[in-house]
Amino acid sequence: MQTVEWTDGKLEERLERIDERFEQVDKRFDRVEGDIRELKQGVLAVQATLNRFIIGAATGWVVLIGTIFAKGF
Repeated sequence: MQTVEWTDGKLEERLERIDERFEQVDKRFDRVEGDIRELKQGVLAVQATLNRFIIGAATGWVVLIGTIFAKGF
């Protein structure tokens, strides 16, 4: 079995590489968080549009039914 001698220089190099990888992961998480925020804003915009549509449709039905009752069928 071959053994590897870890010198201070090799350890420092390895630790720097690990730090670089963690920085890359942090950047990816930041990007994903931004994507999730954008998606959430889009969903909220669609929800607001649907709410306006539902309120408009319900108002229309109430007016229609009120008109029918007012005219006496």
